[in-house]
Amino acid sequence: MGTATPKPSSTRQRASRDDDAETGVAIAHRGWLYPVVFTAGAAFMALEIVGSRVLAPFFGNSVFVWGSLIGVFLAALSTGYILGGRLSNRFATPTALGIVLTIASLLAGLVVLVATPIQQWVVTWGMGPRLNPLVASLLIFAPASVLMGMVSPYAVRLSARAIASVGATAGMLYGVSTVGSIVGTLGAAFWLIPSFGTNLNIAGIAFVLALTGLVPAIVARNRAVIAAAGTVSVVMLLLVFSTAGSRATFEVQAEDWSPVFREVGYDSGIEVTTAAEPLEQVDSRYHRISIVDQESTYATGDPRADDRDALRLMQFDNSWQSGANVTAGEVDPITTPYEFRYINGMELLHAYRPEGLERVLYIGVGSGALPMRHRAIDPDVHIDAVEIDPDVIELAERWFALDTDAMDIHVADGRTWLAASDDRYDAIVIDAYFADTIPAHMTTVEFLGDVADHLRTDGIVVANIIGAVEGENSKLFRSMYRTYGEVFAARAVHPVGTHQGLANFDPLATGKPGATEFQNIILLASNSTLAGYADVVARSEELVQARPVLDERMVDLARHRYDAPIRLDDVPVLTDDFAPVTALLEIGY
Repeated sequence: MGTATPKPSSTRQRASRDDDAETGVAIAHRGWLYPVVFTAGAAFMALEIVGSRVLAPFFGNSVFVWGSLIGVFLAALSTGYILGGRLSNRFATPTALGIVLTIASLLAGLVVLVATPIQQWVVTWGMGPRLNPLVASLLIFAPASVLMGMVSPYAVRLSARAIASVGATAGMLYGVSTVGSIVGTLGAAFWLIPSFGTNLNIAGIAFVLALTGLVPAIVARNRAVIAAAGTVSVVMLLLVFSTAGSRATFEVQAEDWSPVFREVGYDSGIEVTTAAEPLEQVDSRYHRISIVDQESTYATGDPRADDRDALRLMQFDNSWQSGANVTAGEVDPITTPYEFRYINGMELLHAYRPEGLERVLYIGVGSGALPMRHRAIDPDVHIDAVEIDPDVIELAERWFALDTDAMDIHVADGRTWLAASDDRYDAIVIDAYFADTIPAHMTTVEFLGDVADHLRTDGIVVANIIGAVEGENSKLFRSMYRTYGEVFAARAVHPVGTHQGLANFDPLATGKPGATEFQNIILLASNSTLAGYADVVARSEELVQARPVLDERMVDLARHRYDAPIRLDDVPVLTDDFAPVTALLEIGY
């Protein structure tokens, strides 16, 4: 007597017939899958590129940030491929693909709302400059990215007619997805970020994903998913409008949000109110820039700050770049705020070359404080100023009274511009280094060799470096000091000091108070001799008396010269082949 084969239930039969019907629709009209995978690929990479601007105000723009983003997005893509391949075998319908895209849209849009609180939580937890951006990237971007990674394997499953054609079908669909990724990468980097705010870009990506989710739902004629995807599309469109109408697209952070400052326990002594409404915010090609007027009281007290209304700050990502005093409602581009007294240290070049400077090059403009003060000190000098970011120049004109007619401003990378120039200078001032993101290509022997070639016989180079002269936080500075020594015959070091000050500074003593502090350090170098300690102090005193723009802070910083031996045997010479500037900033490297 034979065994009867059990029949599937009517419910399972109907589900199977529905799946077959939907899959049949997909196969019969598979052309719709190509724009879907193209769009998903473009959205995936656009979100990754824009993600760098989400992390920048909290974690900077270092190699650790980019490594975290790339690693998380690649891991999410791999996970999406695996999950998409498995789920597409169980639910091989356009409806399922529409649900995946709709949920991906919701998760992408959610980034606008959760990115700041998640990053604040990560910073408070404090896992270090490497793990902080990695954990933040994982929590913020992985959910939506995994779902976007599921799209291509789903499309392959829906499109393949037979085993014999799977290879060609998969190759074509993954190729289209990759082309979409290329378009998303270039579009975000070249157009979207410079043209629109970060939150607006993310909302736009979410809206496009929601519209894409409508396509498979319409193909399947599934009213429930059509309604869901349509609703999410409307919500994301409202999010687009709300972010487009928002004046402040990202939160201004105080200086202690810098990953390096947090790591080294840097205390500027400046009390800053971060709730002030930004005057303007720009997502430029290189930074998230905020212009904001803040109340700021320096811990030691500075009588020059008592008369000002506010301290106007230009902030790049998570670091202060420049500042100016605002008095009686007008910005003062000449008077140096006490918080940025490193500028007075950079002006020591006048003490080292008191006979006058005919032609000077500034690499890095920021608010324009340094070249503007130089013009006020020496009206006859010819100034070339190179700034890579055109938005910085526009903001400096608008908010810091930068006079672009007082100098020749060139929008270019400093090293590239210098290599193409035939001019020679009495001084080259490098103010392109800041706390978290140091352009490695402008720290190397090769770059400094080019700098030396553009200096006149007794020319001098002045650089503003972040670090410490001694101790565990000093490796970056000492490495740069060693590298400058490979090119220039003479060097001089002037620590700027923090609010604790460098009182009773003995230039020949090691282990002095302040030398181990994380701070601005002014490094001067030349292939001719540099004046001795006593001469520099005397010249500074004479200049302050003769030129009212200068003040006693330059004399104070002249007295901070550090002439003790600097240890070099445990730090590398920086070259184009090996310049680990980010790692050298970190404790314990």
